[in-house]
Amino acid sequence: MRHPVGLVLLVSIMAAISGLCSYRAIGDFVKANEQELFHILGVKGFLHFLLSDGYC
Repeated sequence: MRHPVGLVLLVSIMAAISGLCSYRAIGDFVKANEQELFHILGVKGFLHFLLSDGYC
């Protein structure tokens, strides 16, 4: 499954601005902010992809 590169970049930048830089830390960032990110970005499937075992 491919996701828009802009969305991947956006979430990565948001995590980096928060001081996170590893895949695990980015996954934790997404998990901790899942409700807000889903509400703002409206891309629930993308968030579940970031939280999958294969990615983080």
